[in-house]
Amino acid sequence: MAKTKMELIKEIRAITDAPMIDCKRALEETNYDLEAAIQWLNDNILKKAAKKSGRIAAEGIVKYVENDMFAVVYELNSETDFVIQNEKFLKLASEIEEVLLSKKFTNENELSALVNKDGKSLMTLCEEATGVIGEKIALRRAIQVEKANLVTGYTHNNSKIAVLVTGEGKDANALRNVAMHVAAMNPKFATLDQVPAETVQALKDEFSADESLAEKPEKIQQMIINGKVDKELSEFVLEKQSFVMESSLTVSQYLEQHSTKILNFVRLELAEGIEKVETDFAAEVAAQMNKA
Repeated sequence: MAKTKMELIKEIRAITDAPMIDCKRALEETNYDLEAAIQWLNDNILKKAAKKSGRIAAEGIVKYVENDMFAVVYELNSETDFVIQNEKFLKLASEIEEVLLSKKFTNENELSALVNKDGKSLMTLCEEATGVIGEKIALRRAIQVEKANLVTGYTHNNSKIAVLVTGEGKDANALRNVAMHVAAMNPKFATLDQVPAETVQALKDEFSADESLAEKPEKIQQMIINGKVDKELSEFVLEKQSFVMESSLTVSQYLEQHSTKILNFVRLELAEGIEKVETDFAAEVAAQMNKA
């Protein structure tokens, strides 16, 4: 028995996840040939995505995810924050996570070459989602670490900040607490030996220029300068910062109490470095209603 038009519309929608109105039009344009309609729909979804490629996508999510092999932080952008609750967006994020946690990559070129089980690249998945959802969706960045050492992480503030930390030792919970600290305090370096020598020298030069030091003995001058440099470094070097959960300790001292050591961290904040376009809230709501 031949399928009814409504049955065909439901079938193509189940296959492509495209809006009902687009499924109906695809079938009408192809004389209700299911395979041709799917191809027509895929072609037009990519055309829609191409038209939106120049838009600014400064909303979305950043997340920390892990499995037994890898830990990953990634950023998936959209144009509005409404979309992050969209079932199709969440499905895309889940599919991207599956790929990021199953295949090794070390740089952007390797990331762009990753494909899912159907052979589709992550960029293609985002382009398809763009066409279906009606907003530009883009995987902006992802960092992966193999679980050779102690690795953990944290997703903060409704997926607006994500942190991955690596360390040595056995206390993963203590290291995760440090990941929460990184989310809150935004240090620039994990350890003192990561701070460039020129940065330290610039601080010494700045504090040495204090004319009030001239009247003091050389030894006292150096003690004062070193103290000021040390205080300044404690503002942006993780291991020297006061630990947010126990301010009487530095992060390094807290980890020492748990026989654990910090090696490095990655902190992603949603849309950092992207210039946002300010949108009137009422207009944004109206735009979303028009897409529905």
